[in-house]
Amino acid sequence: MNKNILLFLCICYCSLGVMKAQDTINVTFSEKQFFEWITKNHPLAKQANLLTEKGKAKLKAARGNFDPYIDLMYQSKDLKGSRYYEYSQNALKIPTWVGVDIETGWDFADKNGAHFNEELYTSVEGTGYLGVSVPLAQGLLIDKRRAEVKKAKIFQQASEVERIVLLNNLLFDASQAYWNWVGAYYNFKLVETSEETAQQRLEAVKKTYFAGQMSGIDTVEAFLQVQSIQYTLNEAKVKFQNSTLLASNFLWSDQQQPLEIEKGVIPSSFDSLNVSLNLGVQDSIQSMIAKHPQLQLYNLKRQSLLVDKKFKADKLKPKLKLKYQLLSKSYTYAYTPKDYKVGLTFQFPLFLREARGNLAMTKIKIQEVELKLEQKNRELITKFRTTANKLQTITDQITLYEQAVVNYKRLLKAEETKMFYGQSSLFKVNSREQKLLNAQQKLNKLKVKYYQTKAKLAWISGQMSI
Repeated sequence: MNKNILLFLCICYCSLGVMKAQDTINVTFSEKQFFEWITKNHPLAKQANLLTEKGKAKLKAARGNFDPYIDLMYQSKDLKGSRYYEYSQNALKIPTWVGVDIETGWDFADKNGAHFNEELYTSVEGTGYLGVSVPLAQGLLIDKRRAEVKKAKIFQQASEVERIVLLNNLLFDASQAYWNWVGAYYNFKLVETSEETAQQRLEAVKKTYFAGQMSGIDTVEAFLQVQSIQYTLNEAKVKFQNSTLLASNFLWSDQQQPLEIEKGVIPSSFDSLNVSLNLGVQDSIQSMIAKHPQLQLYNLKRQSLLVDKKFKADKLKPKLKLKYQLLSKSYTYAYTPKDYKVGLTFQFPLFLREARGNLAMTKIKIQEVELKLEQKNRELITKFRTTANKLQTITDQITLYEQAVVNYKRLLKAEETKMFYGQSSLFKVNSREQKLLNAQQKLNKLKVKYYQTKAKLAWISGQMSI
C-alpha cells in the first residue's frame, strides 16, 4: 500500500476515534441555573433581601409616632404628719395624621392639702375631660411625625432599589466568572481533542515507519506536534481548573457552606449562540433612564430631601397652638358646653437664623443630588453606547471567524487530499491543523467576550437581576 494512502487512512481513523471518545454523559450547568443558585443561597443575595426587611422595619417605626398612648402621673407629699398635696393626671392621647391631637382623661387632686395648688382643683370625684390640641401655623400642614413617615416610605422604596443594585453587581461578577469557565472548558476540550489526535497520529506514523513506508524524520515531526500540543494542553487545563474554582466561589449551600463545581458538571455550550443583534440603542437608552436603579436611588434621595425642605420651610412659621377641653365634674363624663378649659400658646424667634440656615442647607443638598443625577445619567448613557458598539463589533467578528474556521477546515481537508496524492507532507498537515486550532480558540474567546459584553450591557442598564 502506498505510504501516503496508509497515513491518510490513519489520520481519518484517529479523527473518528476522538469523536467517539468525546461521546460521554455529563451534567450541564446552565447560566440560568447558576444565577438561580446564587440568588437563593449567596450571602450577598441574602444580605440584599435584608434591605427589604430593613425598609419595612423603618416604616413601622415611623408609623409608631401615631400610636395612641397612655400618660399617667401621680404625686403626693406628707411631711411631719401633715398632707401637703396629692394629685394625679391620667390621660389617653391619640395623635392624628392631620396634626390634631385628641386627648381624654381624668384628673384628681386632694384640695385639703396644706399646700394645695388651686389650679389643680377638681371635684371630690375628680374631673374628666375630652379635648383637642390644634396647631394653627407651624405644624398645621406638616410636622416631624408626618415627615418621618413620608421619608420612611421613600426609604422603603430605596431599600428595594438598593437590593436590586446589590444583586445587579453580584450577578454581573458571577456572569463574568461563568463565561470564563465556559470558555476555559471548551478551550480545554479543543486542545484535548487535538492532543488525542496527535498521539494517535504519532502511533500510526510509528507503525508506518516500522513497516518501512515512512522515513524516521516523519516520526520526529509527529512527536514534536504531540509535545507542542501537550504544552498548550497543560496551560488550558490549569486555566480550566482555576476558572472552575472562581465560578465555584459564587456557589453556597442552604446551610451557608461553600460549594465547588464537581467533576462531570459542565457549562452550557456555544452551539445555541445566536449573534444576530438588534439593539435599538435609542429606545434602550430611554428605557434604561426610566428604570435604572441607580438613577432611581438619586430620585428617591431627592424626594426625601424635598420632604425635608417642606418640613424645614414650615419652621419659618410661628408656633401657634390652640388647646380646648370639655370638662366633666365626675368620672361619668357628662360634658356640658359651660364647663371647659381653653389655652393658646405662641412662640416665634425674632431672627429665624436656625430655621433659615437649615432650609438653605437642605436646598443645597437638593442641588447636589440633582447635579449628581445629571452626571450619572450622562455616564450611564456613554457606557451603554460604547458597550453596545463593542457588542456589535464582537458580533461581526464572530461571524467573520465562523467563516474563517470553515475555511481552515477546507484547507486542512485539501492538504490531506494533496498528501494522499503525494503532493504534501505531514508537516503541512500539522501546520494546517494548528491554524485550525488557533482559529477555533479565537472563536471561543470571541463567544466568551460576546456573552460577557452582553452581560455588561444588562449590568449597565441595571437589568441583571431581572
